[in-house]
Amino acid sequence: MAKRRKKKRIWPKVILMIVLLAILLMTLLLLLFHIKEMEVQGIVYASKQEVVDWVKKDKFSTNGIYVWWKCKYSKEPKPAAIDKMDVKFKTPWSICVKVVEKKPIGFLNNNDEYLYFTQDGIAIYKTKQKIENISYIEGIELKNAKVQVGKKIPVADEKVFRRIVEISEIMQKLKLKPDRVVCSGSGFNVYFSGIEVLLGKNAYDVKLAQLPPILKILNEKYQGIEGTLYLEHYEKIEQGIRFVPKKEESQSTKETPSSTGENANVDEQTQEKEQPENTEVIEYTTEQEGE
Repeated sequence: MAKRRKKKRIWPKVILMIVLLAILLMTLLLLLFHIKEMEVQGIVYASKQEVVDWVKKDKFSTNGIYVWWKCKYSKEPKPAAIDKMDVKFKTPWSICVKVVEKKPIGFLNNNDEYLYFTQDGIAIYKTKQKIENISYIEGIELKNAKVQVGKKIPVADEKVFRRIVEISEIMQKLKLKPDRVVCSGSGFNVYFSGIEVLLGKNAYDVKLAQLPPILKILNEKYQGIEGTLYLEHYEKIEQGIRFVPKKEESQSTKETPSSTGENANVDEQTQEKEQPENTEVIEYTTEQEGE
């Protein structure tokens, strides 16, 4: 009986010790991991201050362990331009927030600011500065002028972003760097040193694959001359590819309807028959492609 009484007396003391140790441990963790220094790495396009503000915006964010959990596991929406975050401890009171940004595939002009967007058409940030190596996409038709960062851009053609991704990936693979990319209706035009290339709205892999050798030919034969290269109805290499120098193009448009105009109502066969006599045809063969 005496032993049982002793055990009963011991348990409250054990529980009290556990509670006191837990409180002591929590206090040490709070004091030891109290953030005094924070570094942000991985930012290329977004703002470091935006990341810092997101980290610090709730009352527990002074603790490094909590910040580590928040960045790694919290479902709280991150800044629009940020894909992932992770925290590394330099010391218990000094942390490094490592950021992986969402990669913009292009940007457009919206209310005199450049609006950058992802492959899904999500607006990730606005700035008045152009970022190098990101394509400026002109002519995208918006349903309304009000665009919210972090939300999908309201466009008239939902397929436009898929086409931009496809064209961007192919041009990157082919090491093509156009001066301009223009959305024209449901198709796209790209510009290289005064040469407008009409791509249409499909088969971009086939059409863009023709450009490196053709641009080389045009540079040799029509150096410094502006004009239009018609690839929107390209099907077979053996047919040749039309290039209309600017002077001839301006004259011919008075006589024949444009094959790329938004109001053109003639089919492809009729267009081929009605081409002006002064149209230049680039004789391009598979042998030239291999050179």
